[in-house]
Amino acid sequence: MKYIRHKSKGFFLFPANGDEHPWHKHMADFVGRDGIVSAGFVEFEKGVPSCCGRSESLRMSSLEEDSAILRKQMGLSV
Repeated sequence: MKYIRHKSKGFFLFPANGDEHPWHKHMADFVGRDGIVSAGFVEFEKGVPSCCGRSESLRMSSLEEDSAILRKQMGLSV
């Protein structure tokens, strides 16, 4: 999955496969590009999300704290 993190609206996760799915920049335009603080990919291992990588279309990377913030937003205590 892909993600973007907005400073006030939190995380937005969306499909990452194929050309039919939105790019990071499309989602950033939808939620408000000025508020985007990071973007990349989410991998799930045993139901636990980890953020990694970068968005080429936004020229932004995932941040070290993204995984912990996403887990908190999802209500996970990992």
